[in-house]
Amino acid sequence: MLLLLDTGIRLSELVSLKVPDVDLQRGHFKVLGKGWKERIVPLGALAQRAPWRYVHQYRPEAMHAGIEEVFLTRAGTAMKAGWVFRMIAGRGAEAEAQTA
Repeated sequence: MLLLLDTGIRLSELVSLKVPDVDLQRGHFKVLGKGWKERIVPLGALAQRAPWRYVHQYRPEAMHAGIEEVFLTRAGTAMKAGWVFRMIAGRGAEAEAQTA
């Protein structure tokens, strides 16, 4: 969620983000957007740490060598946009319930 908020990228761009396209040393990543247009997206300081921690501490092992997506399911397959959308909606509902 932090990457979506910090960068303004689309959910489809987030789930298709590939490990080789992320340059945390320089603080940016490459996305393939609408119309197959490639662009460089800068990351804020906090948003730079989050993907590093995820990849190095929490990212599951890929199911097979051909999977390059950054964000994987527990089974080691690429996350789908619908699953992430439901996860975010669930967190929103939890937050709303806490404020009520």
